[in-house]
Amino acid sequence: MPLFEKTYDFYLEENISAAQVIDEVIGIIAEKEGYAVSRNDDMANLNLFDEDRRLLLNSEESLRANGIRNGSRLILV
Repeated sequence: MPLFEKTYDFYLEENISAAQVIDEVIGIIAEKEGYAVSRNDDMANLNLFDEDRRLLLNSEESLRANGIRNGSRLILV
């Protein structure tokens, strides 16, 4: 996650939308790093980027539909 300049490993449910993943990941990282998270416009504009395929994911589709597989490297942008 570039904001924190750190890398995190997650096991993600492949049948949930990328938007749901973003919400869950932000919550987990914020809790781990001790940050308070509030919903704002900046967070609504976050997306997942598939680093290997150099592709922005469709936030409304599931990870599976976006072609995400075990070991995929995603960046929250």
